[in-house]
Parts: sequence; structure tokens; C-alpha cells
Amino acid sequence: MQEAGEDAARSDERIRRSVLDADQRIDDLTRQVEFLTRAFEAFVELGDVRTELARFLPAAAARAAARTFIKSLVPSQDSVLLRDSGDVPGYWLPLAASGLALLLRADPGAEPQVAAACERDAERTALFLALGLRLGGAAQLAGPYLAAALPPPSADGVVTVAARHLWCALADGHYGPAARTALASWLEALVASISAADLRAAVEARRGQSPVEFGPFPRPTFGPRVPRSAAIEAALKSAAAAATSLVRLERWYGAEPDDPNAPAAAADVAACEPVINMLIDEGSPEEGPLLRRAAELEILTRTKIAPPAAPRWDDPAGYGPEVVVADLLAADPELAARRDLARAALCRPVAELAESLLADACPQPPAEMTVSLEDDTLTLAYDRSPDAEIDRICAEIERRAAEAGARGNRKYAADQLRRAVDRKAEHSTLIRSAGERLLDYRAQAAEIRAAAEASHQSLMHRMGQVAEWANPEA
Repeated sequence: MQEAGEDAARSDERIRRSVLDADQRIDDLTRQVEFLTRAFEAFVELGDVRTELARFLPAAAARAAARTFIKSLVPSQDSVLLRDSGDVPGYWLPLAASGLALLLRADPGAEPQVAAACERDAERTALFLALGLRLGGAAQLAGPYLAAALPPPSADGVVTVAARHLWCALADGHYGPAARTALASWLEALVASISAADLRAAVEARRGQSPVEFGPFPRPTFGPRVPRSAAIEAALKSAAAAATSLVRLERWYGAEPDDPNAPAAAADVAACEPVINMLIDEGSPEEGPLLRRAAELEILTRTKIAPPAAPRWDDPAGYGPEVVVADLLAADPELAARRDLARAALCRPVAELAESLLADACPQPPAEMTVSLEDDTLTLAYDRSPDAEIDRICAEIERRAAEAGARGNRKYAADQLRRAVDRKAEHSTLIRSAGERLLDYRAQAAEIRAAAEASHQSLMHRMGQVAEWANPEA
């Protein structure tokens, strides 16, 4: 019987595994069918999209010619003349590419080509020319196009991928000192929306990266039984936090600004190429949505994973004020130019924040401290001797001991008197120690205030230097 039961159990296990394997195969087959169905549907739609794109063959030819020409401008590539693919009505790229080629050859015919391209799309044309001229080794010619390539900051403060790329290139001096000065004005407009509260949150979020210690509260030199004031210690900790933030601001503004006329550090100009290709690959206004959909469908016909959106030059690169703060905190010496521009742009909110932090770091020193001792409460003042309070507490201890002794025999009364003597000595010591702690609280408040005032004064001096650096003619 036992063997028969074991055989039946093994048989049931084999059947269970077979059922599970069959279910797994069915699931796999279902997913495969779903993928093939999606791939087939994508293939059919892709055919329709390509049929629609056939109406834009001149624009496609212009993109191919521009892409080949831009690739040839990369220093490691052989030079290639722009192939004339003809104009495409309403499309800015053919005229902009032609204008770029003529500008690089110093051909006077460039101006009408560029002007016509700007009439079709000023921002894209200016960005294409600014990046293309740098890629072609003629960044000094980009001045007339930089303002349009880096338009006024949007109301929401979001910076695009292309704007951030151009911002970094301008800050690093790759377009010359004059362009860097123009960028400084643009950054001031960008951070106009940042408040002292926003900046304070950014500073406090980085508190753990470079701690500045004040305190501790209370100091360990006092015994654990010495009375403390939670309210005073909370106020001291709040003041210390403000002073810490103020010291950190002063450190961030501590280095001397670099010479704005110093030559730019060497950089890989090929970094421009991906951004320019984003402009090229975007297509003409009517063609763009079809190109993006075709790229998505191409991926869907080959993979089971939904494709990510192709990167665009106008994708958000971050919230502008936060990016400026990140530049301010950059520790890499190679980013010193971006850090200097960030410091100049943030002078107004930093000055407002510094005044707020100074006020928070310099509260009035504690003048009094309430102490609770068993059933007694007393208030100590820093400018008043604790002797009067000690005499009152000792008298109260003696009174209670006498009352307690009157309720017992002579031995009990003598015991109460001995305990009273010990309590008077203990309470006298604690009261005097509490008075010393109050004086120590005041000393800590003075230390925090002195550090905050010194940092504030140094910060104001440094910000004055930064302002002179940013406006040498002021």
C-alpha cells in the first residue's frame, strides 16, 4: 500500500509539472504572437508613413547633404564641399547650410542666404550657424547669431539641451570674451525667478558635503545631571545651522575669479556635432512628425520593447536656476569659468539669502534660564548672582524637613535633617552649575554670531569682487 501511494504521488507530481510546462509554453507563444502582431502592424504602418515621406524627397536630400557637410567639418575628417541639393520652400535648413558653407569660405554671398533662412526660422538658423561655425573653426564669426541662438529664458525657467550646450561653450570662452559677457546678462535674466528661499534650500541640501561644526549643545564638560534648557539649545542649533550655511556661501565665493580675457581651454569641438545633427534630423515642419513616427516604427518591427523618444535639441536639460546653482557648486577646476559666471548671476539672491542667514544666526543671547529641581522651579539670570535663589531653595528644604520630622520620633527627625543637609549641598551645586551653563549658552551664541558676521563680511567683499569682474567698466 505504501509503495502504491508513493507511485501515485510521483505520478501526480509529473502531471503537475507537465501542466505548468504547458502553461509556460502557452504564455511564451501568446507573447510571441502578440509581438509578431505588433511588428506586423508596425510594418504596415511604416509602409504608409514611408509613402507619405516620399512627398518630402527634396527635404531629405537637403538633410543628407547638410549631414555630410557637417561631418566633414569635424577636425578628424576630410573637408567636403556642400552638395547643392536645391532650395526647399518653407524649410530653413538648405539656406542655413548654404549660408554656413559660404561663411566658412568668407564669401560675401553668405549674408542673403542667412537672412532668407532666418526669415523661415530665426532660432534654428542661428543655432545651426553658431554651432557650425565653431565646428568649422570660425567661432569668432558667430557673434551676430548668438542672441537668437540663445533666446530670452522661457517663463518656466527650463533650459533646453541646445541652450545648455551653447551656454557651456560660451562660459568656457570658446566664442571669445565678448560672448561670455553677453552670457552673463542672459544668466542674470535666467535666475531672476530664483528666490532666497529656493537658494537656501539648495544650500541646506548640501550641508553634509562640507560640514561646519558649532557647539555641541550642550558641551560635554557639564555633568548629565546639570539642568538644561531645551528651548535655548533649539535656538542655538537653529542659529548654528544658519551660520553653517553662511560659512558655506562664503566658501563658495572664496576663490578669486579667473581672468575673463584668458584664452579658453582646449575642448573637443566635435561635441557640437550631435546637437547640430538633432537640428538636421528634425526635418521640415510638415515632415518632422512623420520622421519621428517612422523611427519609432522601425524599432517596433525589430524589438519587443517600446522605443524611447529620440533626443531633440529642444528637450529640457533642467530647470535653469538649479543648473546655475549646480555650476556654482562645481568643484572641478576646469569648470572655473562656469562657476565664476554662476557666482556673478546669483549675486542678488545670494545677497538676500546672506542677510536672512545673518539675522537667523545672530539672535539675542539667552538672558534667563528656567530650572526645575524636584518640586521647586527657579529662574536664573546671567547678570544676577544665584545666591538669593540658593538661599530660598535651602530654606524651603529646611522647612519641609522640619515638617516631616515633626510627624515622627526624634530619630526620624534627625534623619530628615541629615538628608536636608545633603539636598541643600546637592541643589546648591546644581544651581551654580546651571548658572554656569547659562553663561556657556551665551558664550556659544557669541561664537556663532562672530563666525556668522565674519563670514558675512567676507562674503560681501567677495561678491563685490565678483561684481567688478562681471562689470569691469562699471
